[in-house]
Amino acid sequence: MNDPEEAEYRLLEGAVESWIPLWEAVWILRPLLPGQPDIDIVPSARGLLSSLVDQGRIYIAWLSDDGAESIEEVVRRDDIGEALSVPANWQPKGAISEPYLVMAATSLGRERYEALLRTHRP
Repeated sequence: MNDPEEAEYRLLEGAVESWIPLWEAVWILRPLLPGQPDIDIVPSARGLLSSLVDQGRIYIAWLSDDGAESIEEVVRRDDIGEALSVPANWQPKGAISEPYLVMAATSLGRERYEALLRTHRP
C-alpha cells in the first residue's frame, strides 16, 4: 500500500460513522489497491486493523443483527489476531443471522480522524 495514512483516514472515516463489517473494510481499501482482488486486499486490511487496535484507535466486536444491531462481545486485544485470521470473517454475509465481526472508532480514533481530516487532500 503506497499511502498508509490515506488508508488509515479512509478506515477511520467509516469507523467514526458506524459499525464497519470486516468485508467493508476491504471494500474501503479497494481504490487504494486497484486491480487487486478482495482476497489479496485482506492481508493489508488485517495489518491495518491490527495496528489501529494496537494504537487504541478502533476496537473489534461481534455484532448481532436480529432487527436491532447490538454488540455481543468486544474482542480482547489478545484474541484480535485469531479473529482477523479466520477467512470466513472477511466474507460478506447474505441474510445475517449469526454475529459477525465489525470495527468501530474509539475516542482516540475519533481524535486521529479529526487530525487527519484537517490535512486530508482527496
